[in-house]
Amino acid sequence: PRMSFDNWLWPSRRRQLCCAASTSLKTIASEKDAAKGTMKLERFVVLFAGAGELWEISYDPQAEPIFDGLVHDYRSGEAIPRPGFLGIRRTLLDTPLDDFHLAPDGRHLIGVSSLAPTELQIVNLDVRRRIATLQTGGAPHPGGAVPVAWHNAPALALPDCRTAAVHIVDNRRWTLLATIEPPGTDAQQAGILAAAAAAAQPCPRRPGP
Repeated sequence: PRMSFDNWLWPSRRRQLCCAASTSLKTIASEKDAAKGTMKLERFVVLFAGAGELWEISYDPQAEPIFDGLVHDYRSGEAIPRPGFLGIRRTLLDTPLDDFHLAPDGRHLIGVSSLAPTELQIVNLDVRRRIATLQTGGAPHPGGAVPVAWHNAPALALPDCRTAAVHIVDNRRWTLLATIEPPGTDAQQAGILAAAAAAAQPCPRRPGP
């Protein structure tokens, strides 16, 4: 099925996004915009590259109202709610992101900005702000992330846009666990490198160093 937002998005942001029955979906709406949907929370997360904000759009008819005020406003009933169903829940980013991956829990986003291509930024969608910054020393590509097991624990493997290395991120504590260089030092690392290569997606255009 296809969901069209052409009638209610801002004129400069009108796009068509595709919806599929999968846990994580990515479609490129244009060269600079990306959207991911999670069936777990029944919502889209839309990133406008370079715009310094992201949107969450719920397609759950029972979605909770959206409050744009401060926490004390929400608790005291001072904020004016907006409908949650097909409403836009905005998160302002302190740095524009050009590449991102929605974590398996649907509540965290891992992204990279062309202004700081070596840094992984972790955004918590519940509190609507960045909660961690990971220095990689490379050029990680969150959009190409794949889930892997690192020493029997769940993690994410992110390919590098400039080398054949893969960055391993703990997606529970949000720490950088390792950076693997091919061919790897053991069977586990070789398997992770192969999985990342098999799921490889084109890196976004970024300025040179």
